[in-house]
Amino acid sequence: MINCIILDTGVRHKHKAFKEEHLSGFSLKGNHESEVQDDFEDLYGHGTAVFDIIREPDINITNIRLDGIENGMAETQLIHALQYIDGHCHADIVNLSLGITAGDVKDELYGICRKLYEKGVIIVSAFDNEGAMSYPAAFDCVIGVVTDSECSRKNEFVYYEDECINIGAKGNLQRLAWTEPEYVFMQGNSFACAHVTKQIIQLMKEGISTFEQILLALKKRAKKCCYLNGSQKGECVKKELPAGGRIALFPFNKEMHSLIRFSDMMPYKISKVYDCKYTGRVGSTTKAVLNDEVEEITIENICEIDMEAFDAFVFGHFEELEAFYEDGFRIKLIKRLLEKSKYIISFDELSEYEACSSNDKVYFPVVREEHVPPNRFGKLFRINKPVIGVFGTSSQQGKFSLQLILRKKFMEAGYETGQIGTEPQAGMFGMDYVFPIGYNRSAHIDEWQTVLLLNSQLKELCDKGKEIILVGSQANTVVYDTGNLNRYTFIQNAFFQGTNPDAVVLVVNAYDEPEYVGRTISYLQSGENTKVIALVIFPMDIDEHWRGMNYKKHKLSYEEFLEKKQKFVSFGLPIFLLGNDEDMEQLFAELIDFFEE
Repeated sequence: MINCIILDTGVRHKHKAFKEEHLSGFSLKGNHESEVQDDFEDLYGHGTAVFDIIREPDINITNIRLDGIENGMAETQLIHALQYIDGHCHADIVNLSLGITAGDVKDELYGICRKLYEKGVIIVSAFDNEGAMSYPAAFDCVIGVVTDSECSRKNEFVYYEDECINIGAKGNLQRLAWTEPEYVFMQGNSFACAHVTKQIIQLMKEGISTFEQILLALKKRAKKCCYLNGSQKGECVKKELPAGGRIALFPFNKEMHSLIRFSDMMPYKISKVYDCKYTGRVGSTTKAVLNDEVEEITIENICEIDMEAFDAFVFGHFEELEAFYEDGFRIKLIKRLLEKSKYIISFDELSEYEACSSNDKVYFPVVREEHVPPNRFGKLFRINKPVIGVFGTSSQQGKFSLQLILRKKFMEAGYETGQIGTEPQAGMFGMDYVFPIGYNRSAHIDEWQTVLLLNSQLKELCDKGKEIILVGSQANTVVYDTGNLNRYTFIQNAFFQGTNPDAVVLVVNAYDEPEYVGRTISYLQSGENTKVIALVIFPMDIDEHWRGMNYKKHKLSYEEFLEKKQKFVSFGLPIFLLGNDEDMEQLFAELIDFFEE
């Protein structure tokens, strides 16, 4: 005889629908050590509804009431209940019209579900009614169930070709046995789950018993088999960066500066720096151009390139230099490099060049639709690790440098650090994902897909055991002037919503208007649980007597910084100077304190 266990709120013994039946069950109390009690009377109604859907002759049903779950369930409570079943019960199928959306013990929950799967126990679990991805329904060893509006009958179901969501069933408004009153009209994935459990019991009666056999039988008997939106994409081929070696840089523009300033954080040795002779930088040095204490490398003319001096060529943004060269200069240089078996790391997308698009020696960051996970009814993962965001009020204010400073500090402090960068060079510093939305952006997806992809990447970082996750946006965060579409911040908004940081460090300029900074803070703190915890001032200011569009900037002294920051003290946030060692250490301490509170 088939043995079914229902983990829920118990059963109302004297309900008129089954008051003559013999009911079996018990209660489990406690979140850590399961205390068994005989009473499993349902004081809520949910478990009664689930039992009434599943019950039928010739099966044994054990109703296990999880004490207090009508007011919310602790993750450990579910884990210990499943461990109790594993150690004390004989079960063929377990109905879980419940679940959790996030937690630090998800791996432990998966472990016990996997153990029961390997023993041949079928677990059927409902997804979260609020729409988030939930567990154990999303596990690969559990049959996960949602409501499908196409299923109007109790025995109808839809099969999904998906690794997370398996079955859709009748979860829409229906009459259900309850406690007080005895019947209610209600809807939810819980009841769809119970209907699927009943169908699986029928399959078991026919001798179909393994997880794989049951899924195959459900697929054959489904009202419809379908793919979720986006799950039929072609295979996504991920290009890999070279592991190390000597690199040459060209041209020496803004994006290259971080490679020089933070060269110790890369697995590469910078052996050559090249530029266009018309920029005025050829013959100078990296130290002179950056006016900083960095490695001093002479900047050479790209027309005099030494192919034997490097293993990989870093090709930066080239658009602004195209006017100085004959048509086809870039592709001719690329072909020369490939003929010499050199790796190419390009900041610009090179898909238009056949020689580059499928060549393993050519890397460029790009995001297309095939990189985006399926849209599973809009379900997103709850992220259970701290996410720190670096956002700003304009472009060119050192946000990427700040991300690298924080990355270095967290890693030196022993934190397993995950990171999503939006600059094309992010991967060269070991960041886990590159989402290129800066200059010459090569992320070719819409805002919905952006949220889906970023949420999936954050979930993967959590699964990899990262303890802290850093993300950094581009340019300004809120629109400064509504006079032109190009000034709108659609992609930054999608990035913010997709990463949903817990804490934000806002980079501002010394010349920013406090009103605009305040609007930015208000917008960022409108996110779910997002808190702006500090301001960082970019150490450049506009010269006092500038005129026209080509204004001049000068580097702030620390005394000037102390004066300039007074205009922002009304926000009640700590204010730091970007790049000042003592300030950066204090900022790091602020972040640690924020997450330890």
